[in-house]
Amino acid sequence: MRKLLLFAAIVAFAQEPSVPPGMRCPQRTLVFFEFAANAAKSADFQKEHLAYVLELLKSGKAIAAGPLSDGRSAAILFATKDWDEAEALIEKEPFNREGVFKVASHSVWTACEASR
Repeated sequence: MRKLLLFAAIVAFAQEPSVPPGMRCPQRTLVFFEFAANAAKSADFQKEHLAYVLELLKSGKAIAAGPLSDGRSAAILFATKDWDEAEALIEKEPFNREGVFKVASHSVWTACEASR
């Protein structure tokens, strides 16, 4: 019985990370993209891509988005930790839909920030 209680306590503490005072640490989905087969067509879909990303940012579904300094990849930080939800938004993204970009990796990130 003691082992069971100890295991339950360990699991409870492992699931609830300590949040430093003055901060909040929501979990979000961080997605990295890289150019794909149709990368040369980026100019054809640039306006639609930018409009869609702006819509995501204004709606609060995405927190930040943009190209990386390597000139070959980009990232989007989604407000959700649910991959299915983020993936549904990515499927509608023009660069992804048209094969300009593809998902290189994704992960849930505990993104700490100052409390407001």
